[in-house]
Amino acid sequence: MVSIKLDSNSVSGKKIIKIPEDSATVLLAMAEEAKKFLTENGFPHIAGTDFHISKTEITESQFDECVNNGYCMAVEDKWDSGPNYPRIDINNYDVKKYADFFTKKQLLPSLREHLKSKFPDQVDIIDGINLDVNLPSEAEWETATRHADPSKGNVNSGKMTESCASDDFSSDGVCDLVGNLAEWVGEVNRDRPLSPSETALVKGSDYSGSNNYPFDIDRGFNLSVTFGYYEVGGRVRVRVLNLLNQ
Repeated sequence: MVSIKLDSNSVSGKKIIKIPEDSATVLLAMAEEAKKFLTENGFPHIAGTDFHISKTEITESQFDECVNNGYCMAVEDKWDSGPNYPRIDINNYDVKKYADFFTKKQLLPSLREHLKSKFPDQVDIIDGINLDVNLPSEAEWETATRHADPSKGNVNSGKMTESCASDDFSSDGVCDLVGNLAEWVGEVNRDRPLSPSETALVKGSDYSGSNNYPFDIDRGFNLSVTFGYYEVGGRVRVRVLNLLNQ
């Protein structure tokens, strides 16, 4: 599970950020604080954009928590590599359901609580903040990969998925964008899984080296639901709403 941390300065009696009188300046300060909070809690900001992407692919433990809370549908886990390893065997609808679960249960409440501790006079504005969460679009995913090292798309040792390695981070702090596991991309805006006749876009390269869906300049291809998902996982894109662009 992604650990949500509150800044030690945010507790009662400690340092509080002072609010400038100018409202635009206030919103800008709040947006910067939100960006910092998300980055420090597992959702690095992608430089030059208004969005964040989860540091790792959805892990075994994260998906299991979503299932146990009734948000995600239980699916057979053929690997069960370990709690911090990426979850495979899931489709893009599963990724979206996890994103909805994590946002409602943990990320958004924690972000609001943190901002209220920093900006205690801005409760009404903070209560109006929301998060747009989904899979990254193809363009967003490719933008993020341009800050990653393409050499990290090589075959993993033992041809197995790995937990995040210390040398596999992009300059934005995102792990394993171009290797380890192919990833679903493209926003999901339906409340149902894919039907057998539908397809969805996959990007990246997987741990085995047998499948390399071009990670940057090409579109990859539409992978049929009947393929199986065995080498495909996903991550979450987050955008803060109702504050100035980050």
